[in-house]
Amino acid sequence: MVISFGPKKPERVKWEKNTLSRLEKIAKSLGVRVSTGKLFYAGLKLAPGKCRLRGETWLILDTHQPFDEQVDLYREVFSQMEFDHSVIPEDLRDLILSEDVNPFTYPIGTPPPGVYVPPSPEPEDSQDS
Repeated sequence: MVISFGPKKPERVKWEKNTLSRLEKIAKSLGVRVSTGKLFYAGLKLAPGKCRLRGETWLILDTHQPFDEQVDLYREVFSQMEFDHSVIPEDLRDLILSEDVNPFTYPIGTPPPGVYVPPSPEPEDSQDS
């Protein structure tokens, strides 16, 4: 069996960019300043993450950082804030509000959010007369 580790499909790249853009808008609406860029200056690799500067919460993201790591940083920031969770769209809540949700893997027997699983048929009662 051959496994290809080629580039991501364009649909996946578009979905990731859209999701990060939506998360940035949510963070900004909650008063978090978001800065995204290349964190490599003068031969130094700067660390992405959350910080406070002059009383404001900042989220610093590296454009070369993998999608799941950027989502983890948003999750960290949101988990330390008190706010009405209804500001996060329903399709992003599982991704952001649950610490143990990985958007790429799910426990065996657990379908990803949004996947319909029909109910199991009820077992028939067997009566021996």
